[in-house]
Amino acid sequence: MALGLLSALPEEQEYLLKKLPGRTVRVGGRDYWLGSINFQDVILVLSGIGKVAAATTTVTLIEHFHATWILMMGVAGGLASYLNRGDLVLGTELVQHDLNASPFFPRYYIPHLGLSHLTTHQEMQHHLASSIQQTLQQATPIELSPSLHNRIKLYQGLMLTGDQFLQTHFERDLLLKSFPKALTIDMESAAVAQVCADHEVPFLVLRSISDIVGQPESSMDYSEYLMQHAGPLLAWLIYQFLSERKH
Repeated sequence: MALGLLSALPEEQEYLLKKLPGRTVRVGGRDYWLGSINFQDVILVLSGIGKVAAATTTVTLIEHFHATWILMMGVAGGLASYLNRGDLVLGTELVQHDLNASPFFPRYYIPHLGLSHLTTHQEMQHHLASSIQQTLQQATPIELSPSLHNRIKLYQGLMLTGDQFLQTHFERDLLLKSFPKALTIDMESAAVAQVCADHEVPFLVLRSISDIVGQPESSMDYSEYLMQHAGPLLAWLIYQFLSERKH
C-alpha cells in the first residue's frame, strides 16, 4: 500500500520531509517525493492552495503514482466557538460550502455522487485518532510552543471547504447557520475527498487550528505558528502513526 500525503503549504510538510529519504519526480508542475517511513511507501507532495490545485494533485497521486490511500494535513480556520488555536481536528465529513448548482440540484450537492457530505475512512480514522491521543501523552523530540502544546485537544467532525479565505464574524455566522456542527474551514480538503470518492480510495484529513475565524490573532503570528507549532507537530503525529502501521 502506498500513501499519498499532501498539504497546501511548504511549512506544513517541511519537518516530515526531513524524515523521508527518497527521490523526487516532477509531474504537472509539482515535485512528488517518493520514499518510505518504517516500510510504509509514501508519496509526499505540495498541492498548493485551493480546490483545483488540490484535486489535480490528488488525481496524479492516484493515477500516476498509484496511491492506495490519501492523507491531507495542514492548518485550518476554526468555526466552532470552543476551539482554540493549536487544537487538532480529524475530519469525519466534508462539504464544499461554496458549491451551488441550484435550481438544477440542491445546494452543496455533488450530482454524479448523489450526495453533499463526503466521508472519511472510518476504520483508518479511528486508528489515527487513537495514535494521536497516545502520541500527545508522550514527550516529543520536537520543540513546540509550551503555551499551545500543553492544552492541545483533539476533535472529530464536519469540515467545510471553499475557495475563499474567511476572516469575519459575519462570514462565520453565515456558515454556522447552514452547518451548525461545522468545526473547521479550509480551501482543499473536500476537493481531495471528492477525488478519492470518485476513485474509491480511502481518505483521511488532519488539521491544526491556526486561528478562529473572526477573532483577533494571538501574539504568535500565522507564519510563526506554522513553523514553530503546526508544521512540526503534524509531522510528528503522522510519523508516529505510520511507524505504528508498519506496512
